[in-house]
Amino acid sequence: MSVLGRHALELQRRGNEVVALDVSGGAVDACAARGVEQTFLGPVPAPAAKQPQRFDAIVMMGNNVALLASEVASRRTFEAMRRLLVPGGMVVGMCTTPYLTDDPNHLAYQRSNIDRRRMGGQVAIGVRYRWLATDWFDYLLMAPDELRGLAEVAGWTVVDVTEPDPSYLAVMRPC
Repeated sequence: MSVLGRHALELQRRGNEVVALDVSGGAVDACAARGVEQTFLGPVPAPAAKQPQRFDAIVMMGNNVALLASEVASRRTFEAMRRLLVPGGMVVGMCTTPYLTDDPNHLAYQRSNIDRRRMGGQVAIGVRYRWLATDWFDYLLMAPDELRGLAEVAGWTVVDVTEPDPSYLAVMRPC
């Protein structure tokens, strides 16, 4: 089994062939330093264009389904993932439903997004640890029904979803 994703070291320890992918050179270096045998520096669409290797599964844990980024960008990412998967392959990932809150600041931000014709949970974030920081990037927190809608438009199906609390696990396959 080949797996692309964030939990690479544990999956590799369990006997799977793994490629750890990240847009952060530091994250890729950390994976290699910890013992992950194969790494790839770049976004999901990059290996789809640059390497013939295909995968049984793409694992997007730790809220990484939110890397679909936006309604428009999600189509490109779904297409790239389709090219990366073997027939019958799947994506397993986690996301967080942003609407399960009563925080007035979060609710106002979501309303503002919708007023601007964006998805309610679309945000731009940057990650910082001590002196290290990423560039800003789009991140799309969404409810399972929103994920189903994006998947359907891209020719995918969400075959299973756990109940959001507020995070959920989804299994997706190309149609």
